[in-house]
Amino acid sequence: MPAPGRSPPRQQLISYYFDGNEGLYQAISERWRERENDLITRDMPIPEQIRRYALEALNNPDGVRLLAWSTPAPETIPTTHPVRIG
Repeated sequence: MPAPGRSPPRQQLISYYFDGNEGLYQAISERWRERENDLITRDMPIPEQIRRYALEALNNPDGVRLLAWSTPAPETIPTTHPVRIG
């Protein structure tokens, strides 16, 4: 347990190497995009893309988690036709 007022060592390392949690998230996202470019190509048929994503999810569930975390919550997505109440 760190001393009062001090971050745990893990948080200090994240801050040092990635300038905080947002920097860490950006680095992980970039790495996933690079991996994604290795998985599929634009001209690849959709069934093959699905097969490769499914295999990647089985072999590397962290990438799928990152994708899920990066999806905005429904309440934060702007609507083109706001609902009027009253």
